Formats: sequence, C-alpha cells, structure tokens
Amino acid sequence: MKGSYRYALLTVIITSFVLRSIPFFRYVHWGIDYGEYVYYTGQWVSGGTMYLGIDGWAQAYPFFPGMFILGGSVHFSGVHLFEAVQLPTLIVSTMVPILVFLMAHQLTRDARISLLSAIFLTVLAPFVYNFSQPKPETLGFFLMLLILLLLLKTAEHGSRSLLLLVPASIALVVTHHFSSYFLILFVLGGLFMSVTLRRSISRADVLRIGYFLFFTTAAFMYWFFAAPVFREERLTDALGLPSYAILLVPYMAVLSLTVIRRIRERTGLRPRIALHNEDMSRFLLMSFLLMLIIFAFILNLYFHPIPGRDIELGALGFYYLPVAFLGMFTLAASKMIWAYRDGLHLLGWMSFAILSFFAGVFTGSSSLLPMRQMAFLMLPGALLFGIGLIRFNYLANPFKDKRRTAVISVVVILLLAWNLPLIYPTQDMAQGYIEGTEGDEIEGCFWARTNLEGKLAAEHRLSAAAFAVGYMNLTWVDGDAIYFSDHPHEALAEAREMGVRYIIWDHKTIKGVTTTDGAHPHPFNPVLLEYYRGNYLLYMGDQTEIYIVP
Repeated sequence: MKGSYRYALLTVIITSFVLRSIPFFRYVHWGIDYGEYVYYTGQWVSGGTMYLGIDGWAQAYPFFPGMFILGGSVHFSGVHLFEAVQLPTLIVSTMVPILVFLMAHQLTRDARISLLSAIFLTVLAPFVYNFSQPKPETLGFFLMLLILLLLLKTAEHGSRSLLLLVPASIALVVTHHFSSYFLILFVLGGLFMSVTLRRSISRADVLRIGYFLFFTTAAFMYWFFAAPVFREERLTDALGLPSYAILLVPYMAVLSLTVIRRIRERTGLRPRIALHNEDMSRFLLMSFLLMLIIFAFILNLYFHPIPGRDIELGALGFYYLPVAFLGMFTLAASKMIWAYRDGLHLLGWMSFAILSFFAGVFTGSSSLLPMRQMAFLMLPGALLFGIGLIRFNYLANPFKDKRRTAVISVVVILLLAWNLPLIYPTQDMAQGYIEGTEGDEIEGCFWARTNLEGKLAAEHRLSAAAFAVGYMNLTWVDGDAIYFSDHPHEALAEAREMGVRYIIWDHKTIKGVTTTDGAHPHPFNPVLLEYYRGNYLLYMGDQTEIYIVP
C-alpha cells in the first residue's frame, strides 16, 4: 500500500475518533440506556454477579455481560466507573473503519476501494450516532466485523484464520445478541450465494460451513439455556418458532444448502452475468429508481413514525436526502461484485440484510426493529459503495480524465461534509428527542440518592441516570398522566397508584418526555409544570428540579 494511503487511513482514524468522542466530552451520560449499563458494570465490579431486579427495558442485558466485564476491568485500573464504561466502546468504535478497510482490501485488493468504504462508515450520521454510544451493541458490532474479516481470510490462510475465531466468538455470544444474529445472517447469506451459485465448493466455504454450525449452535445454546429472559421475551418473538425448535435452525439451514446445491448440480442451472454489459445508461436508470425509493421512504417518515417505533422525524429526514444520493453508487457494483473471489459472500450479506430489514417492517417484530437494523445494513452497503464509486468513475472516465475524477471526488466530499452537522441533531431538530445527560442532572440524581427514600419517577433518559447514580429503580415505563394530564389531581392520583413519592425533571424533559420505549417525546404539560413548581417543589438545581408527591 502506498504511503499516501497510509496517511489517508490515519486521517480516517483520527476523524473517526473525533466524531465519536464529541458526546464523551459534551455529556456525563450519553445514550438513553447508559445508566443501566453503568449500574450493571458496577454490580460486576462490586460483587462479580448479575443484577436481575430491574423493571422495564434492558431486562435481558444482565445475561450478556461482556461489555460490563470489560468496563469493570478498566475500572480496576483506576479509571472512574463512568469513564470505564465509555472508554472501551469509544476505542473499538474508533477502530471500526480499520476493520472495514481490511475487509474491503481482502475482498478487492484495491486500496482506493478500501479507503472509500472506510470513509463512508466513518462519517455516516446514523452509524456514528448509534456507535458513539457506550452500549453492548457497539462492542458487539466490532466483534462481528472482526469475525467476518477472519472468515474472509480463510480463502488464502485456510484453517489458520480460525484460531482467533473461538475467543472472538465466545466474546460476541456473551456480549450482544443482535450482533450475533446478524453474524449468523451474514455468514448464512454468503454461504447461500457462494455454495449454490459457484461451479465448485471451495475449501474456504467448507471451513465457513463448519464455523457456521459451531457459532450458531453455541449462540443458540447460550441464548436458550443461559439467558432465560432473552429466550422467553425475544428469541421466539424474532423467529416465530417454538423454543426447542430454534435449536434445529442451523442444521436445517445447512441441510437446505446441501439440497439446493444438489438440485443445481443436476439441473445445471446457473445465472449468467455479462460483466461487459455494465454501462452508464443502466447505472443511471437504476440510480434514478433507487432515488425514487429513497425519497418515497423519507416522505413516508415525514407523515408517519419510524417503523416499529412511535418516534417521528418530521422534516429532519429530508436533511439526509443529499447524503442518501451516495447510496446510488452501490448499484455500480451490482455486476462487478461477481468478479471478486468472495464477492458472492458480500452479495449474500446485503441480500439477507435487506430480507431481515423488510421482515422487521412487515411483521412488526419488537426484536427486528428496522431502526436497529439500519447500522448493520450499512456495513455491506459501505463495502459496495467503495466498489461502486470506483466502477462509476471508470464508467464516467474510461480514459482516466483527471479533471472528471476530481469533480467526482469533490461532489462526494461535499455530500459527506453536508452530513457532519446532522450526526448529532439538536433536541429541537429531533422533534424533542435527546439522549445526553449533563452534569446538573447527574447532581440532582446524586442529591436524590442522598436525601430521599422511595420511588423516583423520571422519563426514560433521567430514569436511567437516577438508576445509575442513585440506585433507584426505573419508573419510566408508565406514568403518562404525571407529565401530560390537563388536571393536576389526575397526575397526583396516578403517581400515588404507582407508589411514586418523587418526580424529577430537567430543562430537556420540559421540551420532550418519553415514558414508553420507542415512543415519540411530547412536551411537559405547562399547566402541570406550574402546579408542581407552585406547590411541591423540593429541590432546584441550575437545570434540574425534584417535586414531592403529597
């Protein structure tokens, strides 16, 4: 690799760190569930055990302690617990573009493609926002990428690439279930395309089939026997199968691959892809159709909530439309991908990720929420983007016109730059939704821990903070009347019925309150706010207030 590409990759890494660390320096807590993860980590540090008494969201996470054990290990070195939870995930999230670069280079042997793919995921707003948060998914995604890279390397290194897979796989299984699900999906999708479409099965694919059986069996056994809450509340919901039948899924999948392979061998059926027919007119036509689909999807989000959630984006979605233009370059890779040794695996990743996304949209499964799948769908999209942009550049400049290459480069850079201010939208831009907790809110939670006894009501974000620093159980899953009722006496009656003795809010809560997971935030009723302040105010910080329920 040329020295210029090394410097460019170093710039990508620095940019990755800067973008993902912005919330780390701006907030004390970043991420709406961050408080639970701090508390779980503290439990492992103090007693080496899981805490299972949580009410509300994230009940299954104590059974996936990988991130908490890692954060606890950092804490033992003298780092404060809050930073010990944040730092490891910040570091692995920063390193994700390197793994994407290596994956693209393993597939294409082209440093230009690899660098473009890494840049794409470095600055893409939904990806940066999601994986800047210190949560198990951030670490799980990193481990998933590492495993996929090692599997790609089996094409040239054989079984030697499998040595690191065992510890990485165990770490993934005990860290994050959704990343494990997508690893299974990607490996199966790649095998489906490669085994059924190639003339012969390679030794690398035989090793990958063996790994698929190993990992899927290990993951399903862990989910089924070691994580009962996850098994009962998530596993059967995602697959729609009886609990015990789920254990047969990996073996049925491999058997199906064998059957499809035998049918293809006997019939001689194999799609013929004419690579030389790839031209600019076809690319422009397909790109136009894709832009129509993207525009229709964003237009739908303007009038309706995010699928599977109640969160409304409003006009915010249209700000991302220019960046969505970059997705059109993936179409230029649609034929070229066949020319690469493991290109069919990448095609399988994208195909199965799209199937899973639409399955989440049409079934309404709480386990396959489309919003949660977007980041995983962007992984094969980023790799195809790098391949497609280089291919598009060739289609536009078959004679290597440097001026046209420069124009294309400037357009891509401007579109990516447009995306930067949208990575962390303000609360006003996000229709009242916010995930950051600042110092004054944390101080209010500490005050509550020291001075109060009893149940503290808080909306989702503050409830997690109170749980982390005040050890007060979550209450945000109910209590709409406490924030939204037009009649103060109704609010008081619901608070008493829930056993609530205190209510905490801050300036962000006034703009947007979320009391149910996935619900769109609504402003605090000003009638209630004035009533509380005028009669029952107990504590007032710079931005935080606590009210006592009489």
